[in-house]
Amino acid sequence: MLVNPAGIKKCRVRFGEAQEELALCKQTKTHAEFARHWYRFLIAACAIIHILESACRKDRKARQWFGEKRHKDRKDPLLLYMYQARNADEHGIEPVTKVTSGGWFIGAPGESVHIEHLTLTPSGPSGRIRQNPDGSYPTVGTTPPQLHLLSVSDDRFPDQKFDPPKEHMGAALDDCSPFGVAQSYLEYLSTSIEEASALR
Repeated sequence: MLVNPAGIKKCRVRFGEAQEELALCKQTKTHAEFARHWYRFLIAACAIIHILESACRKDRKARQWFGEKRHKDRKDPLLLYMYQARNADEHGIEPVTKVTSGGWFIGAPGESVHIEHLTLTPSGPSGRIRQNPDGSYPTVGTTPPQLHLLSVSDDRFPDQKFDPPKEHMGAALDDCSPFGVAQSYLEYLSTSIEEASALR
């Protein structure tokens, strides 16, 4: 036995909990609901590394594997941010996410717009918009509210900020939204659990 199988089992339970909370994050209607499920996601996901460490403790080869992994991963922007965000949400008082309101727009990128009259109302713009030379009208649309990760800090080191990650393992993240960052973190955790389980 290298890695304690009970630890692997518990990691998989926490991984399932993290997946469930992330799915609930995507179904929320308010930022307060999102923040509640995001907090639970962080708690479940970030617990996995600590469980793996405990599961590797009694075997020299497993300890060596975990130590090398932690040393290599310690400065990774994604992993560092998630660890610090979990600490900030668990022990701090400042929010770790925010939402920006949606809005509306007239004219897609590259379109010409000639407005003869415009009235702004709570439900959106109204007025007369002149046709384009080709007979079409400019695009009018809305943008939904957007969720954002916030920079976080450790109260013990207030001058040090941890910004939302833009890269992981030396490659740029394709999606820096909370959901994209969370999915990248889950992929890392899943790989770590399987690597630990496969140690021989």
